[in-house]
Amino acid sequence: MHDDLVARRFVAERPDQIWCTDITEHPTGTGKVYCCGVLDTFSRRIVGWSIADHMRTDLVVDALQMALWRRHPDTGTIMHSDRGSQYTSWVFGQRLCPWP
Repeated sequence: MHDDLVARRFVAERPDQIWCTDITEHPTGTGKVYCCGVLDTFSRRIVGWSIADHMRTDLVVDALQMALWRRHPDTGTIMHSDRGSQYTSWVFGQRLCPWP
């Protein structure tokens, strides 16, 4: 787990400087689905997403992989999230994040 580098100031001066991510729950006629999005705070566009019927780490890993594949950010991109178990897991923190 890292310090809060954003300090609630979600303003970026360039693309891929600050990304924010979260999970939302959506009820459907056949049960719940969960959507994880990765937002570039500069453009306010979703740069990666994933939808599943669970809230396991795979959900956020898939969204981040999409964002990394689509954007190829430089080292130093800040990824801001809550401290939910999906974002503090070993898989998310060690295997995917190219940032310190």
